[in-house]
Amino acid sequence: MNEYKSTIKALAYTYGLYLALLSIVMVLVMYAMDLPRSSTISLVSSVLTLVIYFLALKGLKDAQGGIMSLGEAIKLGLATALIGGIISAVYMYIHYSFVQPEFVDVMREEAMMNMQQNAPQATNEQIEQGMKFTEMFTTPIAMSLMSVVGSLIFGLLASLILGLFMKKSAEQ
Repeated sequence: MNEYKSTIKALAYTYGLYLALLSIVMVLVMYAMDLPRSSTISLVSSVLTLVIYFLALKGLKDAQGGIMSLGEAIKLGLATALIGGIISAVYMYIHYSFVQPEFVDVMREEAMMNMQQNAPQATNEQIEQGMKFTEMFTTPIAMSLMSVVGSLIFGLLASLILGLFMKKSAEQ
């Protein structure tokens, strides 16, 4: 049992670090190349993230002699997501506070334009109310916290789906 916990812990730290590095590299590439957020970048990032989760689960399954339950897959996936999410969040906070603080302003401007475009009948008071709400969620700390939550949700879904395909009990 103790060996099992140390295996989960080692894999979670290793692949959580890989997830964080992927996230940090994606932010840096977008910043360095002045790329806008796009569905292509999101798709590439999501595919690479799934590969990392697959490798983590495969590592656990291999370490256990080809046996892995769905619960173990989810536990490893969530632990990996938490570690990767926390490291990424710390970097995102630093990046959007000190390296690229203008990104927050750009996000707020985009939100304002989207509100005006999607609700042309909205009054100035309604738009102002919407912008106050937007400003609460477009601070570096809020974006960092949301990235941890997003990481956990993605990690849960990825490990659940991959775990369903990869699970194998001792009886099989």
